[in-house]
Amino acid sequence: MSLGVAYTPRSAVRPRRGDAGRSTGGLSMDQVADRILRGRMTTDEITSNFVAIQDWVSQIGQGAIARRENDHLGRSDTLVILLRKLWERELRALAEGRPPKGSLRNYLRQG
Repeated sequence: MSLGVAYTPRSAVRPRRGDAGRSTGGLSMDQVADRILRGRMTTDEITSNFVAIQDWVSQIGQGAIARRENDHLGRSDTLVILLRKLWERELRALAEGRPPKGSLRNYLRQG
């Protein structure tokens, strides 16, 4: 299994040089993506920048990361609990300037 994580705040997203102009029907990429997410347009209507717009829609359409403190995990969720604890520990270490203990470091080497 492989997992890649990248975070880019929406405010930091800038069109690439080739995408700076207009896209489908004189609309910018973010306008097209917004219309698709609101159900006012479909991906079948995209005439240019298809991959970039499709990526935008799939990423922005996921919304905010869900809060997990209200999860009611049971016995069958043991692996989920373990992975969350490991990621929390490893990310806390990185945030505090310490090297990860091993699981994250080993994971990153595999990638």
